Amino acid sequence: MEAGRSSCLPRGGVVGNWALADANSLTAPGPFPLGPVPANGFASPPSAGSGPFRGESPGVFRWDHWLDQARRALRTANLARGAGEHAWACFLYQQTAQMALKGALERSGRDHQGHSVIALANDLPDGISEDVRSAARRLSRLYIPTRYPDAAGSAPAELYTDEESSQAHGDASLLLNHAEALLEGANDP
Repeated sequence: MEAGRSSCLPRGGVVGNWALADANSLTAPGPFPLGPVPANGFASPPSAGSGPFRGESPGVFRWDHWLDQARRALRTANLARGAGEHAWACFLYQQTAQMALKGALERSGRDHQGHSVIALANDLPDGISEDVRSAARRLSRLYIPTRYPDAAGSAPAELYTDEESSQAHGDASLLLNHAEALLEGANDP
């Protein structure tokens, strides 16, 4: 490999609309350089809400995209559950809640980093009920072990049952509904 070339870019230095501007920096379409490429070859995406990464003007926040993606994750989780893929269903239910809460947090102008559903729920502006807190706590436990055998101690597909994915479905639905209610209230004059 050439010195200074990122290992994640093909020869020629172009991936889709991304290009290797010089030996150390990537550029996105338009005049938005991402800066130096770290030694590991992975450029960090700009922070949430920065326009050039999303193709929007700086400062434009799209909380509705988070909610749309949360609804899609819920539908996909339901399909996985129906197919008996309970580990994947549980993970996607966790993702449903995570994305819904990130949408609510983004709409309220709050930070929404990380994957912990309970941490995201605790950051909601008006607090949460004990039901929401319990659901968030249960879903937080489904982020890693539902996918990785080394974290689960076995193949995750062998560990998760319909009962667990049913509980996760209820929890994710509760948190999605909670986030939607918060957003509906935020839109009222």
